[in-house]
Amino acid sequence: MASDAKTDVTEMIRRTQGMVASVPAMTPQMEAFWKAQDGILDDVEDYTRAWFERRHAATRSALEAVREVSGNGSDPATAMTVIADWQRHSMERMTEDIQQWTDLWARCAGRMAPTTPAASANGGTKTAKSATGTRGGSRSAPKE
Repeated sequence: MASDAKTDVTEMIRRTQGMVASVPAMTPQMEAFWKAQDGILDDVEDYTRAWFERRHAATRSALEAVREVSGNGSDPATAMTVIADWQRHSMERMTEDIQQWTDLWARCAGRMAPTTPAASANGGTKTAKSATGTRGGSRSAPKE
């Protein structure tokens, strides 16, 4: 039984040594990953701030529309004009939301894809783009 425990501990130490030995080769990848994460957080923060500004603008404009409609003695033509104007601005804000959301995800993907180093056999690194040859990761066979 003691020899089994000794073997288990020896095996655990051997595995740990293997993981620790690979850390220097992984360092550029880990640094690139965490730098990309930091940039993504900045991008999401910027998007969120702009989104909240648009929501505040929407609530303020809705309040103004309600006041304008109720302040004009319930004139149907004025009410329709005010509501149509509010809806137009709301659609503009929603369009901006979608555009900025799409831009955000493109930036996030861009931060991860080209900057993630791929470890080479000699311990150096290449970027994922240069390691695969193309952004999509597929290479055609060499021409002869």
